[in-house]
Amino acid sequence: MDPTEKLLQTSLQTAKMGSSSINTILPKVSDASMRNLLVKDLESYDEVAGRAETELQNRSVDTKNHHMVGEMMANLAIQMKTTMDNSPSHLAEMMIQGANMGVIEIVRSQNGAKDAAPMSHQIATDVINISTRVVNEMKPYL
Repeated sequence: MDPTEKLLQTSLQTAKMGSSSINTILPKVSDASMRNLLVKDLESYDEVAGRAETELQNRSVDTKNHHMVGEMMANLAIQMKTTMDNSPSHLAEMMIQGANMGVIEIVRSQNGAKDAAPMSHQIATDVINISTRVVNEMKPYL
């Protein structure tokens, strides 16, 4: 796979994981302001995932069902971790941990894709910015 496609795939996977995680956590969020922030973040992840998916489809790369197992495992882990503690502090901690893992994955992918198209680096940077925003928004809830 060429560097542009690889970076777009990582960006798509990370954005979809962020969306999926938020969708799993939202029903457990009792704090209205935290809920509003997460809904905004969900919209941002969905938007950038759509851009990455469109770019991959324009390159005739199949984008269907590549990350379902990972998402299902992450969602199961969220369900298990929130069974005993669904406090805003615990939910914020989980969101911060997930967002940080996503940033690490994308930065690693960017570092290995120096020759990728600028558009793919911009999409990756947008995912990093959303994830960084999630971390900063969740810190007050710890």
